[in-house]
Amino acid sequence: MCWKKADELYNGGNAFKLTARDATGVIVTIIADNYYGYCKKEVKTQLSFAANLFGLAEEEHAGGALVFQSYDLGEEFNGDILARRSNHSFTEMSSLFASLMEVKPEGYAVDKKFPQIIYIPASSHFDLHAQK
Repeated sequence: MCWKKADELYNGGNAFKLTARDATGVIVTIIADNYYGYCKKEVKTQLSFAANLFGLAEEEHAGGALVFQSYDLGEEFNGDILARRSNHSFTEMSSLFASLMEVKPEGYAVDKKFPQIIYIPASSHFDLHAQK
């Protein structure tokens, strides 16, 4: 702060906010005010920014919430209805890409490089409630 007299008030003694952000997204805010609601709004703004920066998250408007990523893929999946049909069967596809996947006797395949990737026939059905 630049001042001429030691008792000089910054911004004429009025409320102010000073915010700085660096290239990594770190935000520092200084609020000089006696109104709690203003600070609350600033914290809410920063939480929204952080949630957007993190991605796939939202800040909870009631405050004090922990935010975690989540996905809703629906309660039921019917491949006969939702999957686009191609000219290749699962058997043909798995033989074409045999070097990339390991076919399991249960009728699905697992990627050899990324085992979290599972290949299934297009006609597969999933039911979240029945866990099938």
